[in-house]
Amino acid sequence: MLLSILISVLIGVVPARKSLNVDLQAELRSEGKGHSQASGTAFTRSALVVSSVFFSVVLLIGAGLMIKSMKELIENNPGFRVDHTLSARFELPPTQFKSDESAYLLYKRVIDKARTLPGVEDAGLWAPGMPGSTTWAKLIVPEGRSLTAQEDKIKVYEHRVSPGMVRKMGIGVLLGRDFTEQDDAHRPLVAMVSRSAAEAIWPGQTPLGKRFWVGPPQSAWAEVVGVATDVDQRGRLVPMHDFRLDVYFPLFQMRSRNAAILLHLRGEGRQAASELNGIMQSIDPSIPFYDVETLEERRRDEEAGVRLNTILLIFFAAAALVLAVGGSIRSWSTRCASRALRSASAWRLARISRTSCAISCGRALYSWRSGWRRGSPARSVSRKRWRASCST
Repeated sequence: MLLSILISVLIGVVPARKSLNVDLQAELRSEGKGHSQASGTAFTRSALVVSSVFFSVVLLIGAGLMIKSMKELIENNPGFRVDHTLSARFELPPTQFKSDESAYLLYKRVIDKARTLPGVEDAGLWAPGMPGSTTWAKLIVPEGRSLTAQEDKIKVYEHRVSPGMVRKMGIGVLLGRDFTEQDDAHRPLVAMVSRSAAEAIWPGQTPLGKRFWVGPPQSAWAEVVGVATDVDQRGRLVPMHDFRLDVYFPLFQMRSRNAAILLHLRGEGRQAASELNGIMQSIDPSIPFYDVETLEERRRDEEAGVRLNTILLIFFAAAALVLAVGGSIRSWSTRCASRALRSASAWRLARISRTSCAISCGRALYSWRSGWRRGSPARSVSRKRWRASCST
């Protein structure tokens, strides 16, 4: 982009500035020496014109591709519900919630009170991140492999959700079941895996009933009870190849310090958004509560950077093309003006030469006539002057 604009300036501004400061004598000297230097300058100018137009067209093609990508980004379905879903984050102070039981009681109180808000259909919790923006990774080891061998460990992305939250978010359950109220701290650890994770960990096998080892701080075996569809949990701007290896755990079996509350609204839910902070303050004023937005607003924020880059690319591509075309016109006009100037200068020089020759011949003829009248010696000198002047 910068290269195209720089070349456009070089072929547009520089020749135009030179055309305002043309030296007649220098032009005449260059014309007398030959046109090799002028030809080299013209070739360089033409090369700059061609390269500038080429880079401008490349920028326009890139802008077109960006527009196409932007359209696909907007129309992309993340695989989970984003409409009429209000989200907010909160954190548990580590000094007040040291035990798992105290954290589970807080989770239950938050969900129960959030469901009573006006305009709220249902509520649930998602941890440690949020749908569409989760980057929390965990290493697991399928049963039957070495727990210590590094090559047997598989990197997955974890999600800890409240009961029934997978289905509530519109994520399909392909096999098995969603989490229930019975999946609590008093039961063995269970898990759900995405379809890509199931195919990567147990290729060609049914994952239901399979177990894998979860490292610290849980250090326990988890049994697969369901398989969910693949969704875009890392955002739409991240390549999805290895990022679809998702594993879901019950939040009431694996607590999280960071969590998000999700409210499914009947309408816009402005009143629910204003009262949600009051509910959290009534439960525990020491809990930080922040980042209140709908999932649709978060998707628009994600698109904002791409939209801005697309607009800037289109603007600079168009500006570069306009400068390139303008530079081409100015370069052509400068070349035509230089040729016209050299032609006029050559015509004036020829006219001056003919006039000088006529004057010299006249003077010689006058001298010859004067010498003829004076005598033969002077006549011979006048004849020599006449021949010399006419030979020039």
